[in-house]
Amino acid sequence: MSVEIPTFSVSLKIVGENGDPVPGATVAAKGVTLPADAQGAVQITRLSGPLHATASAPGHLAEPVVAGWEDKGKVLTIRLLSAKEGRWVMHSGGDMMLGRRYQTPVEGTPLIPLDNAAEGARNVVKDVAQAFALGDLGTVNLETAVSDLPSSAAYPGKRFVLNSPSAAMSALKELGVDVAFLANNHTRDYGEEGLRRTKTALDVQGVKYQGASDVEAAAYEPLVVSVKGVRVGLLSWTSVTGTVVNDSYPVDGDPVPANLPADEAWQYQPRSWGYAGLSVPVASRRIGSAWRLFRDGEASLTEPERAAAWASLSAVYPELQDWVARRGHGGGAMWRDSQSPAAIAALKQQADLAVVQLHSGYQYAAVPSDTLRANAHAAIDAGADIVICHHPHVTQGFEWYKGHLIAYSLGNFVFDQDFLATFSGFFLRTVWDGSTLVEARLVPTELSAYRPVPTSGAASLRTALGVWEKCLLGAEFRRDPADDVTKTIEIDQDADTVAAHVIRDGSSYLITSQVPPRVPVDMVLSPGASASVTFDGLIDSRLGLTPGSAAGLLIGRDLFGWGRFEDETADASADGSTHWTTDGTRKEVVFGDAAQGRGFLRLTRYSTSGTLVLVRPVARVPLQQHRLYRSINGEIVPADPPATYTLRFMARISAPAEAKVNFQSFRFDDTDPTADPTSTVLAQQTVAIQIASGGTWQPVEIAIPPALLATGGITANQILFYIQLFPPTLGKAMLDIDELELIEWRSASEMPARFGAFSRVKNTGNASVSLQFDGMPIER
Repeated sequence: MSVEIPTFSVSLKIVGENGDPVPGATVAAKGVTLPADAQGAVQITRLSGPLHATASAPGHLAEPVVAGWEDKGKVLTIRLLSAKEGRWVMHSGGDMMLGRRYQTPVEGTPLIPLDNAAEGARNVVKDVAQAFALGDLGTVNLETAVSDLPSSAAYPGKRFVLNSPSAAMSALKELGVDVAFLANNHTRDYGEEGLRRTKTALDVQGVKYQGASDVEAAAYEPLVVSVKGVRVGLLSWTSVTGTVVNDSYPVDGDPVPANLPADEAWQYQPRSWGYAGLSVPVASRRIGSAWRLFRDGEASLTEPERAAAWASLSAVYPELQDWVARRGHGGGAMWRDSQSPAAIAALKQQADLAVVQLHSGYQYAAVPSDTLRANAHAAIDAGADIVICHHPHVTQGFEWYKGHLIAYSLGNFVFDQDFLATFSGFFLRTVWDGSTLVEARLVPTELSAYRPVPTSGAASLRTALGVWEKCLLGAEFRRDPADDVTKTIEIDQDADTVAAHVIRDGSSYLITSQVPPRVPVDMVLSPGASASVTFDGLIDSRLGLTPGSAAGLLIGRDLFGWGRFEDETADASADGSTHWTTDGTRKEVVFGDAAQGRGFLRLTRYSTSGTLVLVRPVARVPLQQHRLYRSINGEIVPADPPATYTLRFMARISAPAEAKVNFQSFRFDDTDPTADPTSTVLAQQTVAIQIASGGTWQPVEIAIPPALLATGGITANQILFYIQLFPPTLGKAMLDIDELELIEWRSASEMPARFGAFSRVKNTGNASVSLQFDGMPIER
């Protein structure tokens, strides 16, 4: 039986830049505006979940505020910057679309139904809109065609096609988006007609756009807007062009794969094509062979000749992919080393500030690609004041290059992907005095059932720490020529590059070049014991050990992150089931006497019930054999030791009943750009949960067998677990779960010398160990 959800109060203190209370300060939340007292204090009472509010005062910039249960009993200080003349705020969001699963979900009703797309889209973004709309200039990467065209009008042969309803652009207006950047690999998904309709849909909402057009030259035109008297110049490019797909198409003579899907047979079917301008005689060729003849000869052509040759080729092979504005057709603006820096320099002649956005890198990579870093640095060398990047769909880090900020990936802002790593993101808040950056901060968000919501507590901290760790990784994502696999590889930073650091300030996180102090962290572990690292910050991955010593000490991180069952999303629901498949009855989150905190997961089953009761995360948890590699004498080798894994949680059961965890391992393969990704179940295993009945919380730790993660020479890169409750002998049984973690363990003494977001330490030895190691606190 669920316990009534309690309420709590939050105390805020509104101060100015000098730390003194601000006269006339107010806090607005849920349609109510509360004035601060003479000391700047505001108390907000009777909250049932995290608060999303706006702090403001005359003559100051309004600041978004997120506060949750962890702020109960504390005073949260919110610092307002003065709104002096020429000072303004830019809010930058990451990848955004409003189609696909928003319209046709796997289950349930559409969030954005076609017969009411405008209202549906506004509802999708409403929880984050109040915070994002506080910017004077709001931008997003709009990664979709926007049209009401039928699917038959989509780009032929493209693996992933994104199209959002025209009416759904109401979400941009709700968010306060002023500029949609279109230089990406999806704005041409419905061809030139789709681009024309995209521009029309944005015009209807009063949203400006830059970076793509149905006309080639127009895609490269800069946009200059005036923000509080400051001329802000905007340019964007993408390096994701479609060429890699074309390079992967089969050529004449390649064997036809066994069990080739019928809808991919066209790749092996020859067609007649030739082009005199390329000295290519008419002949019957597969798409890959025709492409290579064009690719190898187009450099010798003039622009008009290249456009004509492409028109001839693509008329015969419409599945050839070209997503950017070139060869006589429209699309996204493509980065060119020979032209893009000059365009930035020219923009600086007509604007006070140059904002550059780059759509580049590898999807789902933790760090930028070598190409992206080179292009971002080139943009700043040419005059860009800030560079903001996207495309990986996961968060990456920041760096300062020649004193200018580069944000490598903001993650997803509004998107429908189903990978665990794609749920967490942030929007970037930058404050400017004219063209001078005053401060930058990240505001964490989470896609909960595809809806973006601000986060509080451990969820917000986890996002910030993850970004900070990536800032300090000192690595690029690039291909290892030995096995043609992309890896995170150490690099030597140049003298112009300074690592960024993250500082918690109020309810968001400052991005700074200030190196934090190192503080000692002490731990004592008895033989066989593991313990949580109770430290808000990054810690030494070696735990202060010298390489090769104390092999029995393991350092661990929680790969899942959503096993606390606390309400940490600032939405309209008081619920701690984020990213779990609960149903509110047989499997639900209950607030009450949890093992720690307030919330826990409860499964209920009756002896007479034949209905299966199980619960799982909504997405598989990613696994990585190695997180970092280094080059030694030209050979790319792992820089960290191999991992082992355990599922750890607190559990209790009210009556004798069998409970189990079923593990399933997967190999997800997205390496072939010409085919849909494959997902193969490698193995599965069911393990009993060993706990005594009686309703007492007990620790459970289940080691995941190595055989589950490697089968037939194939290594798993994803895992999913199901918690199952079977019928009791009599009556009713309730299984409660709390503090669940899927922990990745590695030998601490073999780790690379880095600071990371680790959550546990384990002593596998036979003697007690006293540890003292360095930590970098996120709180200053």
